Amino acid sequence: MLGQAWVLTVEDRDIGYGLVYFRHSIDHGGRIAILDDLWVTVDQRGQGLGARLLKADCEDLQAMGARAVPLGVDPANEIAIALYSRFSFTKIGTALCAKSLVQGKSVVAVSREAVRAKHQSDEVLGLQGAKQGLRFPKMARRF
Repeated sequence: MLGQAWVLTVEDRDIGYGLVYFRHSIDHGGRIAILDDLWVTVDQRGQGLGARLLKADCEDLQAMGARAVPLGVDPANEIAIALYSRFSFTKIGTALCAKSLVQGKSVVAVSREAVRAKHQSDEVLGLQGAKQGLRFPKMARRF
């Protein structure tokens, strides 16, 4: 299995998701799960749903044999950092480096555009994009 998705549903409405992909890590001595995205719709934030989703993700990943769950977070996103801290995620001092593959745009510009669009509308890069682009319902856990 290359990845896993969790879809958070409240009253038959998909309001959040978590996405991971797996890889082997020599540093961690085995399989790790990279938390690529954790998202709750803007109108549902502040109710503990992100914590519920992160808890389910981590429990399932541990049961699947993942040895660690690294993630990247914008250092200015204090709310996300606080959430991850409550679940014992710690800063490890590793610098995150990236190379843009979008012609004519720096990786910073591409990243900022994606974050800005995501925060402005769930439809742009949030749930609608996930539903259209993922196409692995057998791997998604709904709760």
